Order: sequence, then structure tokens, then C-alpha cells
Amino acid sequence: KARIETRLLNTTQRFPFDAGVSPSHNPWLLFSSPYEYTRLVWTDPDGQSTQVTDFPYRGSRFIGIDAEGTGYLCGVLARQEGTECRAASLNSGVVIWKTNLSTSAVPVGGALVEGRLYVAAEDGLLSAIGR
Repeated sequence: KARIETRLLNTTQRFPFDAGVSPSHNPWLLFSSPYEYTRLVWTDPDGQSTQVTDFPYRGSRFIGIDAEGTGYLCGVLARQEGTECRAASLNSGVVIWKTNLSTSAVPVGGALVEGRLYVAAEDGLLSAIGR
């Protein structure tokens, strides 16, 4: 049973928005807020090694994690610069790629399929990223 002490992670203006478990059994929590950047927190199954990655989004959606430990997240950029999706290593936090969508609407869902990321936005736009 993993335990993440979120009070130490400066999540005071962020709210738990989504949660899950990676393919390597690492639990994760997504904190989001209209007032702060999105923060992804994950740990090992024993809760011993907490990792934190911030994303420059207000209104975001965590789409999924692939078998290599890459997380896919989409959200509205903080300065009203449109909606962006990015892939980041959950081990290092390094951004692997990022791309802008042709909308400024908040993502409401998505799916990760081998080689492709689908993202649905609140304005009805469905985007497909990848091959």
C-alpha cells in the first residue's frame, strides 16, 4: 500500500483531479487547478520514492502511460496560448515531444493506442496525434 504525503508537495492551490497506476505498478496522482500549473505526482509501489513533474497547463487531462513509462498529458497553456499535448518520461520528467492542437478548448478525454494519441476537447474537436 503506497502512501503519498501531498502536504509536503505544495499542492495547496491544486486539487486531486485524476489518479491511476502505471504498467510498472507505480501509483500516480494528477493535481489541477484554475489557479496553478498542473502537477503530476507518482511513487514506487512502496511509497518510498516520490517524483513530481509540473506542466504549464490550466485545465488538463492525463491521457495514459505506455509500456516504456512515457506519460501523455494535454491541457490549455497557462497564458491562453492554445491547447497542447506532450509526452514526458515519468522516470526523469524529460519532455519527449510536445505539439499544439488546433483548439483552445479544455481536453475532456482521450485514448492512447499504439503509435497514436486521440484527444477530445470540450468544443467537440477530436484530434489524432501520431502515425
